[in-house]
Amino acid sequence: MPAAIIAGLGLEYYGAFRGWRFTVAGWQVRTVPSRRRNNDFDSCFRELESILEECVDSDDGTHVLAFHSKRSDRDALRARFGIHSRLAWCSDEEARLYGTNAFVSAMQGRLLIEEHWNKGVRPPNIKSPLMLPPQFLVPQPFSEIWRRAEKAKEVAEIDNIDAIIERFVESYYVTDPSDKQKSRAFRAANDLIFRFPNAGAYHGHHVPWKRRRKFTSKIPKGFHYDVAHARDRAFTVGSAEGDRTIETYANIDPYGALRVPGL
Repeated sequence: MPAAIIAGLGLEYYGAFRGWRFTVAGWQVRTVPSRRRNNDFDSCFRELESILEECVDSDDGTHVLAFHSKRSDRDALRARFGIHSRLAWCSDEEARLYGTNAFVSAMQGRLLIEEHWNKGVRPPNIKSPLMLPPQFLVPQPFSEIWRRAEKAKEVAEIDNIDAIIERFVESYYVTDPSDKQKSRAFRAANDLIFRFPNAGAYHGHHVPWKRRRKFTSKIPKGFHYDVAHARDRAFTVGSAEGDRTIETYANIDPYGALRVPGL
């Protein structure tokens, strides 16, 4: 069952109803309030991250319904949060309803959108194109799927992304030209092939918890892509750490981190 965390709710609303609990069918709901009187997602960020780290190995994802009054902060907070879990902003008007049936109805509506996102966008497995790293280069609109998957907040947006993801797979999920077994791989616009290694070949298991999930989906320990040029040429690739190196073969994880074979 996926988890829903109500985060950043101001003490001016939460304080009067500290013992109040509510349920939404199909979800595990908990609240991580603001440390301040007003709605402030930043003030509970550290506590929230501790909870998410504890849940990193769960089969189901976590969706954070966040409250933060200062709208100009939200883009920076979203970037800091990352894409390991799902983040959706709620309004101050909804916060004022806390402790009432109207608040429950508002959160039920929010979570209906999240359920739709889970069905249409959430990667069902490691072969979803959303798991591909930043080094996988494609033109628009395909290059927008990661950003749009992160920020989609309406049913129509989600349906549109779902359709683009289907077209992405049709365009870039191809037969590996070097594989006599005719296995499938993703081929980028610059002819880099992103292959799926056998599970027994996964390595580099000790990665930060934030790189062990993507768009709420669990990444198998040690999973990475085997990357090479379709015509066995050397290529230049950037890493998540900011380095650039020329390789004839590279291991790259879903967040773009380069791995040394055998480690």
